[in-house]
Amino acid sequence: MVKVKLFHGHALDALKQIPDNSVDCIITSPPYWSLRKYPDSTNTVWDGNPNCKHKWTEENFCVKCGAWLGQLGLEPDLNLYLKHLLQITAELKRVLKPTGVMFWNHSDSYIGSYQGYGVKDPNYKATGFQDPRFQEQYVSHYQKPPSANYEKLPEKCMALQNFRLLLKLVDEQGFILRNIICWFKRNHLPESVNDRFTKAYEPIFMLVKNKKYYFNLDAVREPLKSFAEQRKSDMKRILQYGKFLNPIALGYNSKFLNNPNALAGSSKNKLILKEVSGKMAKE
Repeated sequence: MVKVKLFHGHALDALKQIPDNSVDCIITSPPYWSLRKYPDSTNTVWDGNPNCKHKWTEENFCVKCGAWLGQLGLEPDLNLYLKHLLQITAELKRVLKPTGVMFWNHSDSYIGSYQGYGVKDPNYKATGFQDPRFQEQYVSHYQKPPSANYEKLPEKCMALQNFRLLLKLVDEQGFILRNIICWFKRNHLPESVNDRFTKAYEPIFMLVKNKKYYFNLDAVREPLKSFAEQRKSDMKRILQYGKFLNPIALGYNSKFLNNPNALAGSSKNKLILKEVSGKMAKE
């Protein structure tokens, strides 16, 4: 019988309730930088002095201790976003067993573009994604976030937020990057741009703490189709291509949680940590 325990709250607070080296497999995806704005009720105080009586500037920084008030993913600077993610990944590494595996789903955004749903700037050309019906129905998911700006990169350039983080995870936190899995989104959203290809995939990064870890490739092998192929091998290796995943088209989704990643990275009666929007499942 599968046992599930949910921890509701901020990721850093919830992770503190989990013992060191206790999780076999972690499957998670952070809010991407400057991509989506949620209601202000989700704002959190980051950094600074927890005992400070904060006095906030218009940019939501405390003039006394330097803390920042806002949502993960809406930091005014990309480096600040990466700093906050590293606080979370440090805790994830702490709770992950030496033989554990972490699957980290993280895509990207573009510099200087309006990433949110329902842009109303009169100087910005309508895209067809501004139907009031959708704005009302999905207002909590598609409020316009600030425009993504990073002084080192020109407009339209991909921020490379995921790969910048990956370099820090490997160089600074000692993770070992074993795979970059291409998650092909078969029902991906259409895009109004006409100067690049439509984004139809997201990367999932497979990370471990040590060179020796648990990984059950047999659990996700696919049967071969022809008898001739079967003579060579009973099963074929699953590729670094997540065609088995079928995400939900609108809003944040967690479809990728229930997939061969969990089968390969854990076995029966193992502990799986699924961290999504502050919810963590203990299985």
